[in-house]
Amino acid sequence: MPIILSVASGKGGAGKSMVSSNLGLLLAKRGYRVTLVDLDTGGANLHVLFGHFHPQVTLTDFLNRKIKTLQEAVQPLSVHANLSLISGTGETLLTSNLPHPKKKRLLNHLRKLEGDIVLVDVGAGTHFHTLDFFLFANGHLTVATPDRGDT
Repeated sequence: MPIILSVASGKGGAGKSMVSSNLGLLLAKRGYRVTLVDLDTGGANLHVLFGHFHPQVTLTDFLNRKIKTLQEAVQPLSVHANLSLISGTGETLLTSNLPHPKKKRLLNHLRKLEGDIVLVDVGAGTHFHTLDFFLFANGHLTVATPDRGDT
């Protein structure tokens, strides 16, 4: 069973996806088999950071049961042999209000992913799903930026 780490922030634009992608690459270079999972239901973009503009399989395929297991959504990334990605969904309405059984199925399948580390990029804010995805993990990383409030 992999170690699950979650990355979140209280607001959008703090650099959460950039931190997730770079941390995943660093861990892969250190010899860990890492799967990045984009659970940012409001703006999934990890695939774009790696140049995958049209992912073949996404989280939506798993949620809609087009594929049976979440492992089937794992796509290798060419930047490193130990790094792979589960692309987020572009269907915000589908994933922003996940019914409890779908969320439970997703969390159960996250635990079953192959590899050493699953790095989950969760959405910004404090929505219930965001908090559930964040707190579900074994370890937590919060990304923040200074905001002086004088804009």
